[in-house]
Amino acid sequence: MRIQRNALRERISELQRIDEVLGELLDHRRAGGRWDWELVTRVSAAVQQGLVQKGDKQMQEYDSPEEMQREFAELGKQVPPEEIADIERGWTTLLRDVHANLELDPASREARALAERWDVLQQATMAGFRGNEKLAATVAEGYRRGRYAAIEGTPRPEDFAFIKTVHEARNDEGEGRTRIE
Repeated sequence: MRIQRNALRERISELQRIDEVLGELLDHRRAGGRWDWELVTRVSAAVQQGLVQKGDKQMQEYDSPEEMQREFAELGKQVPPEEIADIERGWTTLLRDVHANLELDPASREARALAERWDVLQQATMAGFRGNEKLAATVAEGYRRGRYAAIEGTPRPEDFAFIKTVHEARNDEGEGRTRIE
């Protein structure tokens, strides 16, 4: 029990450090109206460092690259190509618009419209997994960890940070719903 308690305390400490860095980033954005991209990079590194051990072990234990490829191939048989193409076009357009508007006030009508489009596409994307929760969770965890950030056409960490800030602004004003990012 003592070992588990110490491990839990270490994890809490890691999460507190991540929370502090995220708070600093958000405070800077609110105070100056702009993102400090050097700070965004530090936040991303801190989050990755804090979450690496557990998530990577789970990925290796539960999904080999071959197993994931097989699951995607099976899923590809169930999802019509038109549905995949529509979702991919939607993300391409949305990400272009998000990248061009990262400096928007998160409470603005324009930022909210981008977040609404994001939410709709996210729901369509998740529906495309056809109930394969394991694969969906693995892909979502990969995005949370920034594994796909270098792949052209995928959301980057700053995109997720922007959308999260828009959701928080909406929730702060009592207009939104609670979301899990």
